[in-house]
Amino acid sequence: MKQKIILIATAIFMLAVPGFAQKNLPASANAFIKEHFPNEKIVNNKMDDGKHKVYLSSGYELEFSSKGEMLEVEGKGNKIPNTIIPANIFNYININYSGQNVTEIEKEDYGYEIKLSNGTELKFDKAGKFMKIDD
Repeated sequence: MKQKIILIATAIFMLAVPGFAQKNLPASANAFIKEHFPNEKIVNNKMDDGKHKVYLSSGYELEFSSKGEMLEVEGKGNKIPNTIIPANIFNYININYSGQNVTEIEKEDYGYEIKLSNGTELKFDKAGKFMKIDD
């Protein structure tokens, strides 16, 4: 019970104190959030395996490297802003998957993994060239 009270008090403090969660993020991560999610509020931010996990008010989950590089954006049913998607990938999806929205984007060593609103998962190299449909 005591743990629940502490957890609730911490959450209220983080929401009540403007900028608390943002101060724990690298400047480039904060800039990314302000650019691509200008109307969102950070509701939680934690470190996990040296990565920043950020939770936004409408359900988006973002992951950044310790230096603030975007590693993953999960829409949790929401459309990922087009401004996050590399141009070559965005064009490929518009041509080949018209009407589908990107709901997840993840940077991998080889390039990008994209999940569409119909559940299809696509892999692209670092230059944004389509590689394959992920099974």
